[in-house]
Amino acid sequence: MRARNAIVEYLEALDGGDFATALGCFTDDAVYAVPPTPDVGGRSTQLLRGRFQISDHFARRGRRSFRHQLHALGHADRRWWATGTVELGGNDVVLFTSSASVNERGLMTTYFTASTAVTKSEAEELLC
Repeated sequence: MRARNAIVEYLEALDGGDFATALGCFTDDAVYAVPPTPDVGGRSTQLLRGRFQISDHFARRGRRSFRHQLHALGHADRRWWATGTVELGGNDVVLFTSSASVNERGLMTTYFTASTAVTKSEAEELLC
């Protein structure tokens, strides 16, 4: 299994626009739950199955100007998680928690994120 959190590797690649590396964090048959993102396909969670659908999503998503700021990381057995924020500009922040199951090689077999919009001060209070 990989020595570092699979989610960290994925988010760093995603934020850097390195979609090949991001895609390489998943198994061929991974299931990826995309949170609601109206600009790339929906107002509700979408389930993507397999690298082809995930790759297509990355192409539509493109590189974003924001970065994921991680505040807490952990794992138990083959389940990894990360909690953090994404600052969207001004006082707007998204607070998120991501969870992934990994196989024996450390590749993600499932991935999902729960998120909510808050202000910077609310995020600071919630992450204290």
